[in-house]
Amino acid sequence: MHGLVWIVEINESLKSIKERIIKNGAIPVRPFHVDYLCYRPKNKAQGIRPVSLFHHSAYPASSFLLSSPCLETGKMAKCIADRGFDLILLKLKSGLEADNSGYFESDGMEYIHGDFKIRVGAASMANSKFKGITLEVEYVPFALVEYGIDFLMEYTHALINDGIKRQSTHLKYLMDKKDQYSPLDTMQQYKEIFTEMRNRTKIIGENFTTLKTCGHVFHYDCVEQWVTRSKSCPVCRIKTHSNQMLKLFFEQVPTIDVEKLVIENQKLLTKLEENQRMTEELKYDTLQKQLIETIVEKEEYERNLKVEKQFHKRILKSMKKESSNCTIDLTYSPPKIPRKKRSKRTESSGAAPKDAKDSESKDQPAKEADELEKE
Repeated sequence: MHGLVWIVEINESLKSIKERIIKNGAIPVRPFHVDYLCYRPKNKAQGIRPVSLFHHSAYPASSFLLSSPCLETGKMAKCIADRGFDLILLKLKSGLEADNSGYFESDGMEYIHGDFKIRVGAASMANSKFKGITLEVEYVPFALVEYGIDFLMEYTHALINDGIKRQSTHLKYLMDKKDQYSPLDTMQQYKEIFTEMRNRTKIIGENFTTLKTCGHVFHYDCVEQWVTRSKSCPVCRIKTHSNQMLKLFFEQVPTIDVEKLVIENQKLLTKLEENQRMTEELKYDTLQKQLIETIVEKEEYERNLKVEKQFHKRILKSMKKESSNCTIDLTYSPPKIPRKKRSKRTESSGAAPKDAKDSESKDQPAKEADELEKE
């Protein structure tokens, strides 16, 4: 089952977009691969249009073919075939020739996040030249564009999060026609992106040829006639054959627009200054807010402290008042306890009072001393 797919090219590294995808909660599932090869009419054969061949890892048993639009009707032929159809194309060498210099492939990883499938890959041209990062987002529940395009575009913009409002002309075209989305529409979007990548670095001089025997470079049509007739190099006259001819493809390096770079640099500097100014303002506002909160807390603390002081002052005043009412009477003397009278029985029994006994015991030594003097 396939859903609604939107494919965009993003201007960031493969590592950073993968980290963001995982951070958002997506789970890696399997490696992802898509490739594209164009078969062009050989020697500009009449009545034959270029054919684009696609393979996609989500459909491992299928091959997808798209032809160029017809100049008269604007329609294009497209079909889905078994993987073995590639072998048939190889046998059509008399009419179609593979444009290997424009071969594209994108390799990466597929992720699942709820109802969305995310496929991100690094696109390369002719197996060597890195061209950019492709992001394919599939909204699985819907295949009708009008029902799922809003969810798909909202999720994709939130995932990329670079502030650029992107639009898909192909999805809008399908929505206007109220067509159901198919995997061929995915390949059509890849074709548009790969074509744009190739146009940024055009291949020129596709008709140039070198002779492997000596290395001299010539126009293909001219040197082919010469070698067929004379069997030698037109410059050094070294003997050669037509099987020693090798086609060359030169890459056009785009010129650098210095004035444009200066303008872009000035824009970046202006944006940087604006960001710094906003950062300083935000920092000032934050500090101002913290200062106000601190002042409010200080005033609240001072009010509480004042209330506490007044409370303790009232308590101290009350204690002083109570202490002033307390007096000590220094003239106070305890009451005398009366002695008990001796009973008559004690007096008749002849028992000497305790005081008499004590006095007698005290006078005994004095009496003994008087008797010794008399003797």
